[in-house]
Amino acid sequence: MAPEVALHQPYNERVDIYSFGILLWQIATGLCPFHGYNQAVFQKRVVEEGDRPPLEFLSVDTVHIRLSPELKEILKQSWSSNWIERPSARQLSESVTALLTVTLETETRLWGRGQGGQNSACCCVT
Repeated sequence: MAPEVALHQPYNERVDIYSFGILLWQIATGLCPFHGYNQAVFQKRVVEEGDRPPLEFLSVDTVHIRLSPELKEILKQSWSSNWIERPSARQLSESVTALLTVTLETETRLWGRGQGGQNSACCCVT
């Protein structure tokens, strides 16, 4: 929930940008943002103090997660406490598309193509 919604302030479509950023972080990391926060802790730390999910030193068991600088920038912009500083849906779409395009091109260069045009590399983390 975007801070302005939790504070019962006027808001617009940019609250969805904030939510998308939170979901994007969760998809990229496989972690639950604000795990263990009850409503009072969420209100104080996230809404009032601007706490956001971590972008550095993410580790789950023995797996270390490193987010690209480009993804970190998209997330930081999406999570801005000031809705005016958040990207528009069009800007966010362009940024995510560019990031995915570069990622796909890099993966293709690194791993090549297998039979039938499928990537030959495994993309699972164990």
